[in-house]
Amino acid sequence: MTRFLTILCFLLLSAPFANCEQTVLVTLKLTKVDSAPLELPVKIQFPATCSSCVVVDDQAYARQNAREVILAMRIPLSTSIALDVATDPSAFRRVTL
Repeated sequence: MTRFLTILCFLLLSAPFANCEQTVLVTLKLTKVDSAPLELPVKIQFPATCSSCVVVDDQAYARQNAREVILAMRIPLSTSIALDVATDPSAFRRVTL
């Protein structure tokens, strides 16, 4: 009986999450040079092979100010991608993952 309840609980708890893909939140910090403008156009471009990759548009994670641009994205767990950031590269002095 105990084994049956354990299996039943596992099936009930895991069924709603069976099709959910686990993702990780990744933030990318681009540090601006002193002469960079306050607002820069910056866009993350994911490869076509990563259809589950999404940009996180939440001020808690992604923002831009006079010193830096912080980009946030959700990427499937254990996924290696070649990320492309479309912007003016001369406006930045450092990139931190």
